[in-house]
Amino acid sequence: MGRAIRGITILELMIVVLILGILAALGIPGFIEWKRKIDVENATKELYSLLQEAKAKAFSEKRVCGLSWESEGVIQSFSFICDGNEDGDINDEVDELVLVKNFTVSFNENFNGRICAFNEKGFFRGLGGTFRVNNERADYNCVSVSRTRIKLGKYQNDQCQPK
Repeated sequence: MGRAIRGITILELMIVVLILGILAALGIPGFIEWKRKIDVENATKELYSLLQEAKAKAFSEKRVCGLSWESEGVIQSFSFICDGNEDGDINDEVDELVLVKNFTVSFNENFNGRICAFNEKGFFRGLGGTFRVNNERADYNCVSVSRTRIKLGKYQNDQCQPK
């Protein structure tokens, strides 16, 4: 009579662990890049939504609302502020802080004065500007603000191309 099969051997277990290790080593870099791409796209869409909300609030409440940030150039946190004393700006201590939004990615910007404000008619108060994230693989990595529009897009050839 032959010996009965009772289970797996240590060699078989080691081979399975080795195969799983190889598959994990091949898959993890792709997963990390995919996760970074998704984080950039989600943050860009959140910023777009926040800008649209500021524009709508400015129009509906007939007062200046917008976003401000502390650092010049690279930003990870925005303050959503509305005019609290009807002086037409959002840089006083008495102005209403609606929300502070922190992001896990850093945005670059080219606005004047670390502020992106909308007047009581919902128009951008300035010449325009762009927020962008340095990640070429993301489908959406920039938000462009002009006098009348806010556009979500992909940064290519030194411009935010709407998608």
